[in-house]
Amino acid sequence: RETGQTIDPAKLVGPMLARFMSADRAFAKARRSAKEPAQKVDAR
Repeated sequence: RETGQTIDPAKLVGPMLARFMSADRAFAKARRSAKEPAQKVDAR
């Protein structure tokens, strides 16, 4: 931090993950495809 104060790394994880999840194209694509109904696999 610019103020020289230390910050607990555990407090950074949530905001870092939220930013990653909202900005990463591959993650967004995987999330969209997970919402689609699963297709049946014909086990022969």
